[in-house]
Amino acid sequence: MKGKLSTKTRHFEQVCGDLKQTVFSVVRHRAEGQETRALPLGSGFFVSSKVFLTCYHVINGKSNLHQDGDAYHLVNNLSDYKGGKGVIHAIVNTTLGKEIHLFKDADLALFTFSTPIADQAYVNLDYGSVQQGADIGVAGYPLPNLVVVNQQLRYDGLLYRVARGTVTATYDAPLDAPEIQSTAVVPMLEVNFLFVPGNSGGPIFRATNGFVVGYVHGFRAQTIMQRHAQAVQQVALPQGMSRDYVENIHAVYSVGIKMESAKVALQGFGVSL
Repeated sequence: MKGKLSTKTRHFEQVCGDLKQTVFSVVRHRAEGQETRALPLGSGFFVSSKVFLTCYHVINGKSNLHQDGDAYHLVNNLSDYKGGKGVIHAIVNTTLGKEIHLFKDADLALFTFSTPIADQAYVNLDYGSVQQGADIGVAGYPLPNLVVVNQQLRYDGLLYRVARGTVTATYDAPLDAPEIQSTAVVPMLEVNFLFVPGNSGGPIFRATNGFVVGYVHGFRAQTIMQRHAQAVQQVALPQGMSRDYVENIHAVYSVGIKMESAKVALQGFGVSL
């Protein structure tokens, strides 16, 4: 499949199979002395044959800043999809403002290519409203695992994973994320299943037709109860350690950012509906 994905109504597993061709793991390659270190950072997806979307904090988070000259592999493991093989788009010697464009206040990063990538499929975008109760899915390469065999890096351990649920709430809120250090207010999508490390930057899409309505940002935890508790007697504790502790009960919600936050930036690179 190539070009823009279909938006006809179909089964969720078909939507996920089609989206798999557009979703990639983002792996940074950085020279460190005589070695090159490969680090999986997150997920992302193609919004055109020349533009790839992920999160600002995936590329330039406070604890893991981009350095000009870094190389990136966009890795797609298609090995279990209709007999397909893995795809790697290598972007070498990258420079901010040239191959990579950052928009901190939308937690947005874009990789751009000077020429279209032949046969690369890309998603349909939906900048419209998303209601509470909407049936959505997420896709990406969370919990990545890179494998080295005979001193050769392999991407067999990168697994495409999906999940499905409903939008529990929509609201405008500050990003307020330590990795970004931005308090810009953005339109959020909230779900009550947990996004895990590596999901960031992946698409949030309508479960029945694949329209992408947002991208994964992270999760938020709010303490709803604290109480005094004790470790069970069967647990052996080190000498001198008390069995008493304070138990925190959290409400944990995963949040994404609506596509409308990326609309102006994407239009600047020729991406339209």
